[in-house]
Amino acid sequence: ALDSQESRNLFSAEDQRLTYGDVWESEGSTLQRKDIVAHPKPDCKVYADYFKMVKNEIARMRNVFKLRLGTRTFRDTERKNGRLHRRRLARCQSTDRLFYRKSEKTDKGLALCLLLDESGSMGTPSIRTPRRKATITIQIAVLLAEALKKVPGIELEIYSYSSFGYNSEGSLLKYLYGKQNPNPQSIAAYGDGGENYDHKAIETSVELFKKNTTNKNRLMIMVSDGAPAGVEYGGHSAILATKRAADEAERKGVPIIHVAIEAYRAEEMFKNSLKFTDLSDLTNQMRRLVTKIVKRVSE
Repeated sequence: ALDSQESRNLFSAEDQRLTYGDVWESEGSTLQRKDIVAHPKPDCKVYADYFKMVKNEIARMRNVFKLRLGTRTFRDTERKNGRLHRRRLARCQSTDRLFYRKSEKTDKGLALCLLLDESGSMGTPSIRTPRRKATITIQIAVLLAEALKKVPGIELEIYSYSSFGYNSEGSLLKYLYGKQNPNPQSIAAYGDGGENYDHKAIETSVELFKKNTTNKNRLMIMVSDGAPAGVEYGGHSAILATKRAADEAERKGVPIIHVAIEAYRAEEMFKNSLKFTDLSDLTNQMRRLVTKIVKRVSE
């Protein structure tokens, strides 16, 4: 027979479809840590609250993606043959390149992963505290999930990471949205985290990201607010472990753009780290960043 704690753990595992990964250890630690991936259940009420906060931004971002990705028709101008380009007739005495031809271009698209810090320092998201780091972060996730619905040529995966267990010594990755958890309302499960084992979160998310996307053009955006920290985990050794994980992710074809919110020594861990310290405009900054990424991909 199961005791009460074991019954609660079993119910939680079935409710959130927990997947147990490898046992891992950090440098110098004597703990037998575990790695878990959870697939949270949707919460339509909470999700609706955050949707209202970003709904005015959704259409603008979606239009950028639709314009830049998929199959586009464009004019190949200044040709010596083809259809006459009337606007160039005035130059007929100086050039014979007066024609154009219509062509189609299919962009290679993009697989995008959003990896979100869910540690205690981010706070608990709440619509009553719109400028709290966790509240802004969940808005970013909702904005991307809604803007990229049915946009051709792009795949989106959203994960968050924190800790679990009685002593918060294990690494927990929440699969908030993507191929294995296709209802965006599961994003409402973001929040109320503990520690942040950054290197393990990167390793686990990279494997999930590659497994659940088909586009070879992959990019991960990681949003965090501080140094990696946990039980018998932190300091220089944790920073080095995170750097090694980020470098290995790039070797596997998943470069990381790190968005630092009040981050500590972020440049020592990531090749591409952007400091976003104006929390009041973080959602707009993230929208502009993703827009630039999509434009770069489609050029």
